Amino acid sequence: MHAYLFTGEAGEAQKRVDAFVKAESLNRINFPLTSIKEIKELTSLAQIPFASKTAIVIYDFEKVSIEAQNAFLKTLEEPQKNLIFLLTSTSADKLLPTISSRCEIVQVQKLYKLTNLTIKLVEAFIKASEGEKLKIVSKITDRENAKIFLKNIILASKEGNDFKKITANKADQALQKINQNANPTLQLTNFVLTLQ
Repeated sequence: MHAYLFTGEAGEAQKRVDAFVKAESLNRINFPLTSIKEIKELTSLAQIPFASKTAIVIYDFEKVSIEAQNAFLKTLEEPQKNLIFLLTSTSADKLLPTISSRCEIVQVQKLYKLTNLTIKLVEAFIKASEGEKLKIVSKITDRENAKIFLKNIILASKEGNDFKKITANKADQALQKINQNANPTLQLTNFVLTLQ
C-alpha cells in the first residue's frame, strides 16, 4: 500500500503516524497542504526518485479544499516506488471518496489511562444503589462521553472480583452497541439494569 489515512482525534492520529514512521523506519517529510499552489509543489516533490522509503505526512487532510483534493488525486494515483503518503483526518467521510478509497484506512481510538480518580469513580458507581447508578448515567447524554464512561468502567473492572468482571463484560456489550450507533442513553440505562 502506498497511502494510509489515519482517522480519529487529531492528536491521537498524529501519534499513530509518528509510531508508524518509526516502526517502518521511514524517512519523513511533513507537508502542510491547503491550496492548489501547494499541490503543485507536492506533485514536483513526489516525482523525485527517493533512494530509501520515504513518507510524506499531511496532517488534517479534511481541511484541504475540494479543488486541492481533486488535484492531489493524480499524485496519489501514480505513486513512485519508495514513496508513501500518510494522511490524517478526523473522519474519512470528510474527504472525497476517490481519496479515501485509494488509502488503507487506519481508525485510531484514543487510549485511556486508568487513574486513581477513575478507579475511585468506578468504585463509587459499583457500590451505588440501582437508583443512584441510574441517576449517574442519566447525566451522560453525549455519545463520546458515554463511550469514555464505559471504557473507564471496563478498565477499572477487569481486574477484581467476579462482580467487577461481570460489570466489565456488560459495559463492553453496551459500548459495542453504542459503537454500532445505538442510543447512548438507552444503552447506559440497560447497562445499569442488567447489573442487578
